[in-house]
Amino acid sequence: MNKKLNFAVIFNANAAGGRKLKLINKVIYLLEKNHIVDLFKTESEDHARNVFKELSNKKFDRLVFAGGDGSVCFGINEMFKSDNLKDKLVGYIPAGTANILQIETQIKKKAEEIYNVLVSDNHKKISLAKINDKYFFLMAGVGFDSRIVESINTNIKKVSWKSNFRFKRFSAFFIFKK
Repeated sequence: MNKKLNFAVIFNANAAGGRKLKLINKVIYLLEKNHIVDLFKTESEDHARNVFKELSNKKFDRLVFAGGDGSVCFGINEMFKSDNLKDKLVGYIPAGTANILQIETQIKKKAEEIYNVLVSDNHKKISLAKINDKYFFLMAGVGFDSRIVESINTNIKKVSWKSNFRFKRFSAFFIFKK
């Protein structure tokens, strides 16, 4: 990619308890060497909604989400609220706790590789599904699955999401009613 690109990078400052800021900063550093980067750090959903409203009036080539699966899903839903955003190319810096999207897409957690994907002309459209008024791209859970996810303490999730999820899944058989 030789063309200078304009990136809008939105990152969830609370994703993964802030443990992925080093990766985010390194990717941004690489992008800023040859491209223009507008960085938007969000602290809450309300703050992020305001950022998306502001972005709908800005010109940029690519929108990058830095955060976890929830941040990406939230961002996609906010994009569809604006005609100026819904056709933008979207990139992703895996910076959440579990990063199921990163695992499923086999994105490496190396800044140089993420940078190469973000500046590449190789992109694909993905299918989105919609339940009620919300879009999703990866998975949606109902019943048993959603009860487990809902029961996970977010403070504990930041420390050890895998073992916490396994414990909750196992204990659900004994705790949850029909």
